[in-house]
Amino acid sequence: MEAKDLELQLKGVLAGSGFTITSLVKQLNEKGISTSVQNVSNKLKRGSLNYLEVVDMLEAIGYKIEWKKSV
Repeated sequence: MEAKDLELQLKGVLAGSGFTITSLVKQLNEKGISTSVQNVSNKLKRGSLNYLEVVDMLEAIGYKIEWKKSV
């Protein structure tokens, strides 16, 4: 997966859930995860999010990652 693909997928999930990056950051901060809109935006653009950051972001908006074996 390319960095741009992850960025587009995450932004799509956010938009589909009624969230913006600003509201995501607010949720993360309320959960004790200190970050900023600028930091999240930059990481999305650079593709430098790590797995745990993605998990935290998705959990903050009510999603979880589920692993499935390819057929």
